[in-house]
Order: sequence, then C-alpha cells, then structure tokens
Amino acid sequence: MFYSPLGGQQGGPCGCRRAAVRARRVCRRDRTDRQGGRDLLRSGELGDGFLFESAFEWWKPDVTDGRKDRTTLTDGGGILYDLAPHLIDQAIVLLGPVRKVHAEVDARRPDALNDDDVLVCLQHESGARSRLWMSSLAAQERPRFLLRGTRGSYVTYGLDPQESQLDAGQRPGDTGFGVEPNERWGQIGAGLDTRKVPTQTGSYTTYYTELAAALRAGVIEAALGTA
Repeated sequence: MFYSPLGGQQGGPCGCRRAAVRARRVCRRDRTDRQGGRDLLRSGELGDGFLFESAFEWWKPDVTDGRKDRTTLTDGGGILYDLAPHLIDQAIVLLGPVRKVHAEVDARRPDALNDDDVLVCLQHESGARSRLWMSSLAAQERPRFLLRGTRGSYVTYGLDPQESQLDAGQRPGDTGFGVEPNERWGQIGAGLDTRKVPTQTGSYTTYYTELAAALRAGVIEAALGTA
C-alpha cells in the first residue's frame, strides 16, 4: 500500500511506481467530487471536457512542527510531494494522458524548509488542460473542483467530507458517512442556467476492498515481480 510522499529525490520510487501502475493507482480516487465529475463527463452533459482545475488549499501562515513543514525536500517534505500525486492522478483519470508539464514551486512563508505554494499545469494529449493548486497561504477559498466542457461546467467548493468525519469520530458504515450536506452540493450548467447536483457519496473503503481483491488475485505480486 502506497501513500504520498512515496519517495524523495534520493533514489526515487521507480520500482514502486511501476507496481502501483500495474496494480491500481488510488490517490484519493474515491473522493466525492472526482466521482461526480467523471460521471458527468461520461454522460455527455458537459460535452467534451477541456479544462480541469482542482485545489488543496488552506490558510496556515505560520510554519508548524508538522511533517509537511519540517521534513526536508530531499526526504519527501513539502506540499508538492504530499498533495500533487492526488491531484495529478485525478486529472489523468478525468482527461487522459499528459503531454507536457509546467510547475511553479515556491516557499513563501518565513523560515519555510520546503515548498508551501505550488501550481502544476498539465497539457493532456487530447488538448485539454489541467491547473492544480496546492497552498498553505490561501486566505480566500477558490473552487475545490472545476470541470469545464463544451456544453457546461461543474463546480464544487470545500473538501470531501470523509476526512473531517473521520476526525470527528465517525466511521465508514455510520449513517451519513461520506454524505455531502445539501449546501455544499456542486453546480452544473452555463451562465444563469444552472442547477445543484447531489454529490455522490464518497467511499474511501473502496480502496481496501479492491486492494484485498488484488492481493487474492495475485495482481500486486505480479506487478512487483516486474518492477
């Protein structure tokens, strides 16, 4: 089981990466917003998707003693190593393989040991583009998830509820777990013609179900053997 940051600058995660690709990339794929965006693209309601924007941002202007702040870049510290794998994976799942990558990686806070303000831009082989933000200095909220197509857009605000629910003591299977409150539902449409879309219930546990199935089928062992 892999979780970011998978590897630092020394050596890197090449073998693990190949195994993960062969077995299954997870990287928070079972979040509510990504599931909804994927299904809207498949339905054709958005038309052809040409732009994806996503953000993991918060307001933490002071450097803390947490891992992201105090671990050196060489050892996998910083916001890029921690969060970019999730956002990049979402972009690839939604809009396909990537042709070009551009990144702006900065350390904005005084005494920062590593990056805390990052933008990653992807150009997909289809011609679509993704813009992915990660920041500890976001004083105002931008859309968490924005997917634009030739027939309309889908936009949501706020993070997936599963993480905060787990912190509050809820567990998968509890009533309401993974359910987004109505006021946080995304919107779809164009111009003034928009409507709210019920957010699909998130399911982090899907990862463990599929991991168990892969282990039983020998998929992971086979992937590791070719790494």
